[in-house]
Amino acid sequence: SPIGTGSKDRDNLNNPERRYKDAVYKFINDNNQYKTSFITSALIKHLKVDKVVIVGTAKSMWEELYRYYSEKYVEICKMNNKEICEEFKFDINFWKELKEKVEKSNHKKLLITKDDLNKIGRVIDAYLKELNPNATGGSKCMIINYGINDKEIWNNFDIFISIIDELNDGDEVYLDITHAFRSIPLFMYLMLEFIQNLKIKKVKLSGLYYGMIEIYLSKELEYAPIVDLSPLFEI
Repeated sequence: SPIGTGSKDRDNLNNPERRYKDAVYKFINDNNQYKTSFITSALIKHLKVDKVVIVGTAKSMWEELYRYYSEKYVEICKMNNKEICEEFKFDINFWKELKEKVEKSNHKKLLITKDDLNKIGRVIDAYLKELNPNATGGSKCMIINYGINDKEIWNNFDIFISIIDELNDGDEVYLDITHAFRSIPLFMYLMLEFIQNLKIKKVKLSGLYYGMIEIYLSKELEYAPIVDLSPLFEI
């Protein structure tokens, strides 16, 4: 699932942080609805996934991803009357540090470290396992280049191919192509086709999802349909 830069809530002067807009997401032929700012959260609940791989650039809103899932982890622990692990609770100092690193980064300068990304991945795993105790975990956050020249494009190709290491024979893969640069979903799609054509791993594309949030924001519908485009991949 790709993550973009979001937008600041300029109407809320007390909280001008970057966020995705809340939406009510709904899968076709399913009555359940999921109100969230991250479509990934709706996919996690609906599909009961084992782990999540999040990709974005140096300017993506990693601090918001961390805040969202650390708070959701605490929320679900309280609902389940479970003990809350201090490691996964929202750490405002880490959030501020992450936010500052993102703001000072650009396509030539990356300040976010692997340790930063690993911590976010562990928080997502903690949330996943509270939803589904059988989840294997192993979620990862990966930073790619903007892809504005040949060198960056090939670097991104190498990064996406490295995701193969996260897959095992027999795995089912779900791709979310809702957010971020349009080039990122294209890379994700090509990566999966590359894997299948070369028979590197025996994996199955079980869903290629796009959340039509614009329909919800324009109030044309009371929900944002989550459309599965995987039939196009099969064709």
